[in-house]
Amino acid sequence: MIVIGAGPIAIEMAQAFARLGTKVTVIQRSGQILSKEDKDMADMVMNVMASEGVTFHLNAAVLSMKDLGSEREVVIKDYTGADVILKAEKIFVALGRRPNLHGLGLEDISVPFDKKGLKLDNRLRTNHTHIYGAGDITGEYQFTHAAGYEGGIVLSNAILHLPRKTD
Repeated sequence: MIVIGAGPIAIEMAQAFARLGTKVTVIQRSGQILSKEDKDMADMVMNVMASEGVTFHLNAAVLSMKDLGSEREVVIKDYTGADVILKAEKIFVALGRRPNLHGLGLEDISVPFDKKGLKLDNRLRTNHTHIYGAGDITGEYQFTHAAGYEGGIVLSNAILHLPRKTD
């Protein structure tokens, strides 16, 4: 399996599949896995995973992908500038997410957002107090448990009118 990306979900899946017996290669465009974390900690995780058989290509760029029938081919440019051909049965793409807010007309009513998501107060409201956001669209904690927590805050504020703030 080739894993493209090296954030928390990508690394968790890479480790899980490796421990289940799959040969795993991780491709990361920056110089460290878990790039939002402390480098010493990220290097420790990478070293443990490497000792378990996971292969890493850091500072790599994906040039092309091809379906060859029973396997997939990924061509990368590695840290030296050389083209490297990788093959695997499966490709797991975990490059992160971005909000899909364009085309909703938010610009027309001046609801602020950027490339990370909606601009919200601590009650998860936009500048229009009847428009809320929860989950990935907040641009903060993109995890299921965080979305559930935020959904509860929105429900309390928007439907039950019991004012709650995020913590």
